Amino acid sequence: MGFGAFSSRQAVIGGGAARLAGQAVRDRALRLAAGLLDAKADELAMSGGQIVVNGDEQPSLSLAEVDRLPITPGGLWELMTP
Repeated sequence: MGFGAFSSRQAVIGGGAARLAGQAVRDRALRLAAGLLDAKADELAMSGGQIVVNGDEQPSLSLAEVDRLPITPGGLWELMTP
């Protein structure tokens, strides 16, 4: 039976990994949305589960809509690779 971490670096390492994973997911979602909205990924913003084109007031796509897109080779697959 263990006694816990006692001031280990688990939170620092795990937190950093979670942050990097979140950034990767965000970047891919914005690249997919950019392809669908005929915009550049850096022209998009994500907030509250919505992806909008900077300067527009109305949401363009929800994150859920982007998540449901079929990713197949020859289709949106190319947008998923960096």
